[in-house]
Amino acid sequence: MNLRKFYTTSLFLAFSFSIWLLSSCSNSSEDTEMILSKLEDGRAKALITIQDTLFYQSESIFTGDIEIYPTSFRLNITDQYEGNLVVSFITEKWTKDMPIVKQVFAENPIVSSVMIGKIRDKKLRLGIGYLMTSGEITVTDLNKEKCIISLRGTIAKYHEQQDSSKWKEFKGTIIYKKPKLLIQNFVDGKSIL
Repeated sequence: MNLRKFYTTSLFLAFSFSIWLLSSCSNSSEDTEMILSKLEDGRAKALITIQDTLFYQSESIFTGDIEIYPTSFRLNITDQYEGNLVVSFITEKWTKDMPIVKQVFAENPIVSSVMIGKIRDKKLRLGIGYLMTSGEITVTDLNKEKCIISLRGTIAKYHEQQDSSKWKEFKGTIIYKKPKLLIQNFVDGKSIL
């Protein structure tokens, strides 16, 4: 390989990497606001990646509800392709202070859990589903205008949860505009929102 071609190729690769690095470091709150501005009320986007591969289709739009009880939270949304996403956790008491951060452990999915699933073959009714095995659920916004949830950790297929060698890295953001909130059984009659 001649020296000039080598330097040109190296320079191009370095430039391409720099552009990629800058674009990946863009302000995520700006991205979230842009997505919110394009969503209709009562609609959500779920940007979930497993080992850097997008899990749901890029055009997926989700609908569903968020149930809030005195000691628990549950988001359950589905897209137009029968994809389903559930985020739930137990809390001691509700607060308006954000963020709410909950740890996820494979050994105790009752305290906090994330389930993602989708139909892989509609004719045969075959699906694929994962449960979060470790990591964090972070609720950065929860009000009548929006619900923003970040997910980060590992995930595994249902039958592989106890084998940590099968766990996969995953991350995600759920952006829900004017969510359908079902606030249940607040003893003091006061809403958290």
